[in-house]
Amino acid sequence: MKLLYLSALAATAPLALAALLHLLIQRAAIRHAIWTVALAATLILPVWLRWRPAAVPTVAALPTAVVTTPETTITVRPDAPMDWLPMAYGLGVALVLLRQGMSLLTLRRLRRNGRQIAAGVFASAEVTIPLTYGFARPVILVPEGPVSTRVLAHERCHVERGDLWASAVGTVATAVYWFHPLVWWSAAQQRREAEFAVDDAMVLEGNAPEYAQELLSVARRTSTSHSAALGAGSDLEPRVRAILDSSRDRRPARRRVWVSLALLFAAPLLLVAQAPVLSGTVFNAAYAEIKLMQGSEERARTSAGGDGEYSFRGLTAGEYSVVVNGRRLFDVTLGDSPQVLDVHYREDAAGPGIKVGGNLMSSKLLKKVPPVYPQSMKAQRIQGSVQLQVQVDKLGNVASADVIATPHADLTESALTAVRQWVYQPTLLNGNPVEVRTVVRVNYTLMP
Repeated sequence: MKLLYLSALAATAPLALAALLHLLIQRAAIRHAIWTVALAATLILPVWLRWRPAAVPTVAALPTAVVTTPETTITVRPDAPMDWLPMAYGLGVALVLLRQGMSLLTLRRLRRNGRQIAAGVFASAEVTIPLTYGFARPVILVPEGPVSTRVLAHERCHVERGDLWASAVGTVATAVYWFHPLVWWSAAQQRREAEFAVDDAMVLEGNAPEYAQELLSVARRTSTSHSAALGAGSDLEPRVRAILDSSRDRRPARRRVWVSLALLFAAPLLLVAQAPVLSGTVFNAAYAEIKLMQGSEERARTSAGGDGEYSFRGLTAGEYSVVVNGRRLFDVTLGDSPQVLDVHYREDAAGPGIKVGGNLMSSKLLKKVPPVYPQSMKAQRIQGSVQLQVQVDKLGNVASADVIATPHADLTESALTAVRQWVYQPTLLNGNPVEVRTVVRVNYTLMP
């Protein structure tokens, strides 16, 4: 959910840029391209934030003795609250996609029940306005009765321009960011500009007054609002004025326009990729806490994984001190581009196993059996924390669990019964599995 939150915040930037360009540019075809590229950028953002490229790795070998991290803490309640946020987001996505799926099924039904009047063109009494759907084999649906060549040419122009694919980008964006009003508004602008762009293309091929008259004629024959004529969701009056405007620039958006827009919206992401990145591996220090300091001020913080890998991204150029688990190890100067750094610290590992902990250790759990709050303790309203010293073997199984502190024997038994069944992902030290020592704290808390 954090990635989605960051993506939603970042998505505002390309959409705001698109809105600014919309005000500065008058050509409908370019406006449509702007909104399409901006919406595509919002879909790329989550992937980019998750897997944006790193620089050449840094390598630093650190002694085991520096690894001192907090214990793993879990809380046990008789009625643990459910995390509704992911469920609410998933429900929103499902509703948007369901709506689109139902529309597609309806269109397919109309095609099956309709009468084919030309290649890829079907007439149906249930259709009130001309429309097009489909990707590999687009289908045009028109109302029963006489159909002018201009109406068919309008819909075929949507296909030739790739508007159906562009509309799909907007649909997916509204599903992913269903909670973001700016995304919905941008998708509506994209559809609107598609109609203006097709109108411009039609005027370039024929008489503008005749095309405007055809547009009005279709609107009069439909039982729906005039705003739906020759394109659902469009505005009839502004479109007619645009059709009759002889000074209007009606040129289409060439490939170089699309490429230029793609580079424009991708430029901020490319700049992030070129920013200094400090990454690498710390040996003998799995799950170590790593900080970047400038003087006494902390600039960034991360944690090494089970294999010792870490990275800092999006840094600015400057002088940094690298601190591992509270110990200042070395200084590094980052320029305006990714750095290559090779720093080694050679000390022998001391003592059996690696002492690790914190949320990083709990995130390695492959099998986590939740402790059960004893009925006797609930009845007596006894609560508190059971602290255990846990030894994890090379396979990730809990080899032993010793009690450090406990408020009651029944709570101890509950915690031991659960923790002894836990299975961790094996921890690697220089590529080899090792035993791990960690502290697990189980909090038994009654609801007020």
